[in-house]
Amino acid sequence: MNETTSRKLATMTGFAALVFGAAAVTLERPWPSTSDPAAFPAFLADNRDAILAQSMLFLISAGLFMWFLGALRSFLIEAEHAPGRLSTLAFVAVLSLHTKVFPVWLGWLAVVAAAAAVLLTFALVDPTGPLAPQGWASYLLYPAPIVWLVPAATVMIRRIDRNPNARREPTRPTEEPTTPARPPTDR
Repeated sequence: MNETTSRKLATMTGFAALVFGAAAVTLERPWPSTSDPAAFPAFLADNRDAILAQSMLFLISAGLFMWFLGALRSFLIEAEHAPGRLSTLAFVAVLSLHTKVFPVWLGWLAVVAAAAAVLLTFALVDPTGPLAPQGWASYLLYPAPIVWLVPAATVMIRRIDRNPNARREPTRPTEEPTTPARPPTDR
């Protein structure tokens, strides 16, 4: 397998993550109300197989997404060049806006997707509010990373096609030659 094919396959894991995540969503069942805790054991017993399958699909999706993020970081480091500090600190949103490796609109979409993910963490504070797993706001925020992932993977694959021999290893900046210090002259 050549380098271009390997890079494309790594990037396509973003699409695979979406497929496995979508398959997991199809197994979603309406959970019992938190006001009726006695209903949970029966629900879990009745839906055990679907819940386990959904968990496995989400786990596979997460693993594929992590692989995609590794491919994304490599892609961005190629644009930034060594040592890649910026991509390490904020390798998606900030770097894509800074280096123009992605279109500006996609960089801002990454910022929106990251903000949506941060907002969704507030469900841990109040699991009954609009950000709860089945709250109305969560349905608006959950798709944000997906809306970013599809064009990000597409742009990466197209750029790999355009430049299959792109530099794989970041280059170190060359050191400026130093001139020896001149001895002081008496005037």
